[in-house]
Amino acid sequence: MIRDANAAGELMAGVPPADRHAADVLIALLWVVHARSRNPAATPQAAARLLDLLDRAPREQLPRVEQYRAIAVNNSAVGQLWAGELADAEATLATVQTRCVELGLGLVELSVRANLALLDVIHGRLPDADRRARAAQEIADRRGWASEPQALGLYGPWPSPTSSGTSSNWPTSPSTPG
Repeated sequence: MIRDANAAGELMAGVPPADRHAADVLIALLWVVHARSRNPAATPQAAARLLDLLDRAPREQLPRVEQYRAIAVNNSAVGQLWAGELADAEATLATVQTRCVELGLGLVELSVRANLALLDVIHGRLPDADRRARAAQEIADRRGWASEPQALGLYGPWPSPTSSGTSSNWPTSPSTPG
């Protein structure tokens, strides 16, 4: 993936900067995906690069800039979470969740909800974690996204909100579409 992104960047070297916004955004998005899956520590920097490109892209060349921005900010928040910047991650994720609902970005919203549930567990807010995870699970089940990487956070040993053990009511593996 990164070799392809780098090769695309090299091919774009001769294209005037004013004509390459969409390609640059796509290449930066590939870097975000790579960072999140292969090098989580690089996720915030990759997301910041994507956000910078989105800020400079003319609206007429990138009409879905707000959707890409929500994706980038979500990845930035996940990077904050992995870096232990829990308060910043939670605030950013809450903002992104609102934008996802407004923009109809269900798969990104699924990721946001799963990560907010994880933060609730970290902070000992087990009833909130239960509520958020169940809402995320409903989205995943309704849309057939249970096996998507964005749902991964839903399939861990979640503590029960009423005990110190794990809850058998929560999924432990993705459900198979019927």
